[in-house]
Amino acid sequence: MAVKLYVGHLALHVTQAQIEALFRQVGNVTDSFLVTNRYTGKSNGFAFLNLDSEVVALEAVQRFNGYVLDGLALTVHLLVDSEKATIRKLKLPEAPGSVETGE
Repeated sequence: MAVKLYVGHLALHVTQAQIEALFRQVGNVTDSFLVTNRYTGKSNGFAFLNLDSEVVALEAVQRFNGYVLDGLALTVHLLVDSEKATIRKLKLPEAPGSVETGE
């Protein structure tokens, strides 16, 4: 089962081929996507990679989170399946003196 990674804090001139080559040091990259600006075609500084197993993905996170590539320390995280993910909103404390109406 493929596991998706988020790779952020990329230098804007880093290519998709460079990212794939870096992560192939750990295991098989089944798919990759360097996010680019739709108008300029230039990198937005982050990418998504699919690796062929969770073991390989965890090793990639350990090895490359904080890895310096072209002067910038990468941020690498596992992504949760978007269909199963839930959004948790923070409950902010009520402002002093606010009154609840009960409605």
